Amino acid sequence: MAEEDERGPGAAHRMVSVMEGLLEKLDALNYEELLDKHNMKKVCRSGTKRAKSRV
Repeated sequence: MAEEDERGPGAAHRMVSVMEGLLEKLDALNYEELLDKHNMKKVCRSGTKRAKSRV
């Protein structure tokens, strides 16, 4: 808990922004086709949707 306090109030938003950027880059590479090919689960985006609704 103390570690979160040291990062400041914008740390959670920053993490969500970084993850959204990563997912956009993966989309540009058509990563879902590769996951389907190897029978792997797709990345769940519900966390980013939830965080966006809070902002």
